[in-house]
Amino acid sequence: MLWVVTVKIVILREKGALVVSELVRGFTPSSTEITIFVVVVVAFVAVLIAYSTATHRRERRRRIVMSERRYRAQIEELGLSKSDEECIETLYRFWQQPERKYLLLQNHTVFNDCAERAMADGAIGEGQVSALRVRLGFSGQPAGAELESSAEIPTGSGVVLADSHDRMIRARVVEPTPSSFRVSTDEDAPRLTTGSLVEVIYQNGTGVYRFDASVFANPPGEVELSHAERIERVQRRRYYRGKVGLPVYVKPAAEQERPEPTWFIDIGGGGASFFAPDDRYQRGESVEMTFHPDSQQAIHLVARIVRESRGGKVVHVKFTDVAPSTRDRVLGFLFRREV
Repeated sequence: MLWVVTVKIVILREKGALVVSELVRGFTPSSTEITIFVVVVVAFVAVLIAYSTATHRRERRRRIVMSERRYRAQIEELGLSKSDEECIETLYRFWQQPERKYLLLQNHTVFNDCAERAMADGAIGEGQVSALRVRLGFSGQPAGAELESSAEIPTGSGVVLADSHDRMIRARVVEPTPSSFRVSTDEDAPRLTTGSLVEVIYQNGTGVYRFDASVFANPPGEVELSHAERIERVQRRRYYRGKVGLPVYVKPAAEQERPEPTWFIDIGGGGASFFAPDDRYQRGESVEMTFHPDSQQAIHLVARIVRESRGGKVVHVKFTDVAPSTRDRVLGFLFRREV
């Protein structure tokens, strides 16, 4: 009897397995069904991508239209001329962001970046850039840490004008015009020849700057100069030098002795001249110098003697390994004396 039950169980298992196999076979997709499924999925994804792309393009076109409207509204609000607008379009060629075109009229940094590239390419002149800068209100303050244009010098700032005769004329910056950089001077200041070139020297917290400018006019108490868009930071390439009567303590670098007091005759960012305390200071030797150009801590410098003059009574030295911050202090001292 037990073997009969066992046989029935085995038969039932085999029939169950057969039924399940048939069911699975019925749900197994064919290659045609797989292909149709893949095509449907791909088509669905393609539709989504097309919709997203179309939406993005519509949104971009909308932003461009809005940007152009803002740009045109600002052009009218600022009262810019046709030639001004043509200059701005020239600058825009070096940015090419139609959704934010209006920023050329609003953002000082964007304007500077485009102007620099346009001038480097020769597409626009310095005078055109300066005129636009003033008309757009990008004057009176640098956009970043360093000065990039004469128009960025704040009104009221002190400057020094150095002419071809090495005359130093102290002046104050007044409100610029689109066509000229203007300064006020003393009524009895030396007169400058119209058309001549002068060197303009200016200092702010980031350093001492210089640029060349043409004299447009020089009525009493005022000078009108050309703007400049290529400003040179003095301590990077050349060192301004000025005559001073500043006390200094000096001694030969190789000797262990107390420094001797004497006086500078002139000093600059790269060297100085001083009265020799005695006849030990010879060309090629090194000297140590200590002096106070301002109310801060004393400056200690090592310099090499490059020559002597006046029968050895005057020593001319070149500083060695001067830190930029130290050079700035020396140049700042000279500039403050002039202004």
